[in-house]
Amino acid sequence: MALNSTSVIKIVDLIAEGPIQGLVGAKAGIFLDETPLNTFSSEDVTHDFMVGGATQIPPNEGRYAASTITEIGVEIGENYSEKLDANNFVQSRNYGQGELVRQITDLDVDNFECLFTIPKLFSTAMEGLARGQRFDGIILIEIWVQSRGRAYNRKYSKTITGISLGNYQIKSPRIALDGVGPWNIKVKKVYLGENHFEVKFSNFTEIDKKTSLASGRGNQLVWTSLIESKSLRVRYPYSALAGLSLSTQQFSGLPTRAYLIKGRTVQVPENAATRPDGSLTFGDLLTEA
Repeated sequence: MALNSTSVIKIVDLIAEGPIQGLVGAKAGIFLDETPLNTFSSEDVTHDFMVGGATQIPPNEGRYAASTITEIGVEIGENYSEKLDANNFVQSRNYGQGELVRQITDLDVDNFECLFTIPKLFSTAMEGLARGQRFDGIILIEIWVQSRGRAYNRKYSKTITGISLGNYQIKSPRIALDGVGPWNIKVKKVYLGENHFEVKFSNFTEIDKKTSLASGRGNQLVWTSLIESKSLRVRYPYSALAGLSLSTQQFSGLPTRAYLIKGRTVQVPENAATRPDGSLTFGDLLTEA
């Protein structure tokens, strides 16, 4: 299975002065490139909407944050390798496990993300009709966090299975920082032994199980960057907001957005009544005796 990198576009739109009554038709009242939101898959688009009250919080999809990206660009462990004897048979196999630690020293940071690049991930068949064909490789990534004076806690675990020949990238979800900083962030490429690869030498029947496989395997993992974020916690009272999270598998660029809303909530005079279209009709004016 070939691996393809995807990412997410996050948008927060200011729609109107609030409070307003809300969207007309819920998701059907949001249009992306003139297409109603309710026609898209929830995997491609998620949304949140705030009507603009006095005490509201920002939409979930647009949590306001100031981010700092620290470039790392260091391989964790190494690519699969072998030690060979004089006859080019395998004496030992190194599956390239390893770990790397970086520190977050800014005490105002409250969450982080890690971006990883996988330049190579594959295994190559050595026997039978599939000889020379590429099959899946497997990498297990773990992220551990240590606050000051405490032990490491595992916060994230992800198994990547597939074929990558061109810098496939994956980003962790946002991970909250607990306890007191500074924090040590440890990323592990976990040892899986022969299970790193779909093609296993222990299953060979036509060739020697000690045949070298190094040129036909890849399981490289690079920690590309560390993204530190500080929540701004901006409420924007009396502002109607929409938050959108869009998959780049569905949208190659920023789509146009439009919102069908029922407008601002206002006070209505005692001698007025609202029509179905929202306009007012007035009765006789009240007069003082």
